[in-house]
Amino acid sequence: MASEQLEITIREAVPDDAAALLKVFEQLNQETNFVVLTPSELKLTPETEAMELADLYDSDNNALFVALAGSQIIGLVRMTADLDVHTGHIGDLGIAVLKDYWHCGIGTALMETIMDWAEHSPLARLELTVQRRNNRAIALYERFGFETEALMERGYYDETDGYLPILLMSKLIH
Repeated sequence: MASEQLEITIREAVPDDAAALLKVFEQLNQETNFVVLTPSELKLTPETEAMELADLYDSDNNALFVALAGSQIIGLVRMTADLDVHTGHIGDLGIAVLKDYWHCGIGTALMETIMDWAEHSPLARLELTVQRRNNRAIALYERFGFETEALMERGYYDETDGYLPILLMSKLIH
């Protein structure tokens, strides 16, 4: 995909995005094993996904933004946190872009959006896990100030490649 011709819009996801997001999840699961989607995430219905999006939309410490090319969702970034008083300040970050749109700056744009949102949220710590072999993602996270806290051997199991190490990365804010 030629990045110079690409006009991207990033906005907060809304319940009406549920069906399109489920299709993106399915496509991501087929395109790459860098994105970890659980079987339960792949079995969501548009109705249950819409309810989850409504809950996110009304939350102060959870968010989901989508990147669109025209009306098509091509990427997403989410931040989720517990409601627990002791851990609700910790946001878990996840990001994914459809393979046809890799290397077009969409991951950077999504990270800029979620980091701006996080700075205005009640979160104090941001975390993510990433496969150690995903060098481009690690470089992206480092550009946004994330640091590696731990190497977790056998942190992820891939049906093709077996056990893989993952990194726990974090950033303190506020």
